[in-house]
Amino acid sequence: MLAVCANGNAMMIDCGNNGEKECPVDLIERNEYDLLNWSGLKPCENGGKLALLHITHPDDDHTKNVVKVRDVLRPRFMCKRDYDTQFPEDVQNKIDDEYKSVCKQYRDRNHGIELNWGFDENRTFEIPMEVVLQNEGMFAKVKNNSSILRLVSYKGVRVLFGGDMETAGWEWLLQNNHQNFKDEISRGIHIFMASHHGHNSGFSSELFKTMGKPHIILSKGSEAEKEETDVSSQYSALSLPMAYSTLGRNSAIANILTTRQNGHIFIEVDNGGNIQFTTEK
Repeated sequence: MLAVCANGNAMMIDCGNNGEKECPVDLIERNEYDLLNWSGLKPCENGGKLALLHITHPDDDHTKNVVKVRDVLRPRFMCKRDYDTQFPEDVQNKIDDEYKSVCKQYRDRNHGIELNWGFDENRTFEIPMEVVLQNEGMFAKVKNNSSILRLVSYKGVRVLFGGDMETAGWEWLLQNNHQNFKDEISRGIHIFMASHHGHNSGFSSELFKTMGKPHIILSKGSEAEKEETDVSSQYSALSLPMAYSTLGRNSAIANILTTRQNGHIFIEVDNGGNIQFTTEK
């Protein structure tokens, strides 16, 4: 997910593709679609195009292209978990070596908060690792429940990025109101990038009771393609319908947009807080 702000600063949230999509760097460099004014990315102090690379958690399908992002887009900051101090050794051994090499260049876990993003809000939420490691329900999927969530808003439109957070993680955050998470999302979420690609293990009815009905985007995802895995049918009932236009085609309405069915998805919020959805297909 690439977020280009009104002032030209840009952040990328995760950079994997699991072999289904091209490297996001290639898409940006080719600039085939300039709906988000990618050509106007504001250069950072280090000369790179990306102010922040936010890695929700160290799974390959979220980090696959991290070396190319580093070399071509040259992020100024990186938001991440410290894999070598926060994860058990057996988990560290399963983390991709290329990802580890990039992390070593970003020892400071600076979230880029001090940058002038032009957002109304820009917050991260994460479960303390000691809680994840000691909680039986969360430890079973330790990497997923280590996801660093991000909430941003612009002109009143609030967007929540869910990483691969599992049901147990969502419920812990809500029950404990950690970092005022429950208070924040109870103000409403307009766009939800659903966790764990729409898998059943990341679905939380309590989350929706708290944040209300948002527009929902699934990275990958499909209509019940795998039994007890893809749950976009559950999400459909809890999502606000979206009017969207397809590049070169007429407009349509969908309950959910997915990268597997719709290809690249572009979301634009204008100065009046109006949301425009455009899809590749």
